[in-house]
Amino acid sequence: MWTISKHKDWAELQEQFGWVRDMDGVPQDPIYHAEGDVAVHTRMVLAALEALPEYQALAPQEQEILWAAALLHDVEKRSTTVIEDDGRITSAGHAKKGAQTAR
Repeated sequence: MWTISKHKDWAELQEQFGWVRDMDGVPQDPIYHAEGDVAVHTRMVLAALEALPEYQALAPQEQEILWAAALLHDVEKRSTTVIEDDGRITSAGHAKKGAQTAR
C-alpha cells in the first residue's frame, strides 16, 4: 500500500518533510482563516477529516490518498503568500503550484 508517511504525528511529519515545517508561521487572511497560520489550518483540516464517518468507512488506501491530499492542500502557500500594501494577505496561485508540488 502506498503511504505518504508511516507517521501521522505532526512533530514527526515536520521532522520528515521540510515542506511541513515551512507551513509554520505562514500567515493567512484572518477574514477567511481566523484560526491562524497554514500549519494550524492544515492540522485542523486533518483532524476534521479523520473525524468524518465517511472517511473512516473508506478502505485504507483511499484514506491514505485523501489524507495526503488534505496534508498537501495548502503546501504552496509557503511560496505564494504576500502581505499586500493594505494589509490583506493573499496566496494567489497556491492551488496550481501546490498541485505541481504534490505530483
